[in-house]
Amino acid sequence: MHKYNWGIIGTGWIAHEMADALNEVNGEIYAVSNPNEESLYKFAKEKNVKHTFINPDEMITDPDVDIIYIATPHISHYDYIKKALNAGKHVFAEKAITISAKQPKRGVISGTKGYVEINNYPRATEAKVTYTLDAHTESHETITAGDSAKALNYEVMDMQRYISQGHDDGQLSLSQDVAHILNRVRDNWGMNYTN
Repeated sequence: MHKYNWGIIGTGWIAHEMADALNEVNGEIYAVSNPNEESLYKFAKEKNVKHTFINPDEMITDPDVDIIYIATPHISHYDYIKKALNAGKHVFAEKAITISAKQPKRGVISGTKGYVEINNYPRATEAKVTYTLDAHTESHETITAGDSAKALNYEVMDMQRYISQGHDDGQLSLSQDVAHILNRVRDNWGMNYTN
């Protein structure tokens, strides 16, 4: 597989988790950016990052950076995503389905014949399916897959595979469907992100 140079914007806790995954999968990280120089240099040393940028825009325009991972507060995601895409970069950014970190990371999908519960979303390894055959009868099934400790590793490998092969095996359309559903839920429930 082709070697991709990743650049991380931000040095918070999720950046540390992603850096560990990148080092495990690729053996290196090309660049990191953070306006806070102390945090930037500490992170770069700890995670063995080759290049540092105080200004994220400079990292985004570095011709050797292939993929930008956005690890900043959600309020700044849009601007960084737009800049990176306009610079011709691949972008990896995650969005929360909850408004605050204190909310449970749980998803429930219901239908006419049952429902699916996913706990510890988005790093879940287990889904519980409840089939409601009628008003008095239920049956249960648990589906288990993967290792939550390796979730970011899987995401890094998938991202790089999708870029290498030029398509996503159809999973992107599923992610887009979920994102549209979640946006409708937030709108219908009047949920807003706070600054």
